[in-house]
Amino acid sequence: MARRATKRFKRWLVFQLGQGVGVLLGWLPLPWALAIGAALGRLAAHLRPGDRRRAIEQLQTALDLQPQDARQLANRCFAHLGRIAAEIVLLPKLGRRLKTYVTLPDPDRAVLQAAMAEGKGVLFVTGHLGNWELLAQRVVAEGLPAATLARGAPNPYLGAWLLERRRRGGVETINRGDPKAARQLLGILKRGGVLGILIDQDTQVESVHVPFFGRPAATPVAAAQLARSRKAPVVVGHIHRQGPQHRVTLERVDLPPDDGSAAWLVTVTALLTARLEAAIRAHPEEWPWLHARWRTPVAPASPPGE
Repeated sequence: MARRATKRFKRWLVFQLGQGVGVLLGWLPLPWALAIGAALGRLAAHLRPGDRRRAIEQLQTALDLQPQDARQLANRCFAHLGRIAAEIVLLPKLGRRLKTYVTLPDPDRAVLQAAMAEGKGVLFVTGHLGNWELLAQRVVAEGLPAATLARGAPNPYLGAWLLERRRRGGVETINRGDPKAARQLLGILKRGGVLGILIDQDTQVESVHVPFFGRPAATPVAAAQLARSRKAPVVVGHIHRQGPQHRVTLERVDLPPDDGSAAWLVTVTALLTARLEAAIRAHPEEWPWLHARWRTPVAPASPPGE
């Protein structure tokens, strides 16, 4: 009981410290706030040596980098995460200029509009590349109803704060641990909305192993399952930093014919993952390499006759 209370207090204290930093950032010009966020991200890399070491190791393996190059890229990755945190803090301020801060070029807008015109809702497959929170709010800024499937945050205080940030930006959050999650997922698609699903992390959900940077990685299969059950168009999207702004890139993905097999789910998940991998390769410093992406091993094959 005492350990639980101590952990809860630490989480509350982290939240309060974050709130204090947020107040400071709100007083500063945006470039200064982002610079402070980047500095805090780099500091976090040294305060969490295990995460930094994992990022370096995974970068070396995935991108075939020399140790020094992997260390430099890992540092840029942590700085990027710090900028994301600053931008999330500043979302209410950024919301007033979101359409100029986050650009959605006409060809990419046309991809989304064409998918919406089919009237089945849109499965918006993405990952933790760039500032994914800004990506969701930029979609909403087009006047579209949108929801994202997410897990509960380890820190309940930060989690509740983030949910409120999303809600104020018009983004509904569906907690995948909620018994009503399946009905909520179907509901947003039936209403012709955009359902965001992130499939680039190893989480405790139904998954299949597909190639990711040349190695099998446990990948959520929910997007493929919904594509099968709802026959909704699938759009893969991501966002990346471009100078003082962000740019959204969208792509319609045509899926192979569904033969009703389990193998089809694996094929579709691999196809979508390959699209995200290509985007990460183009902007590797904007993906969280500290995440233990390959932690779940492939289950060994059962011997014949079992």
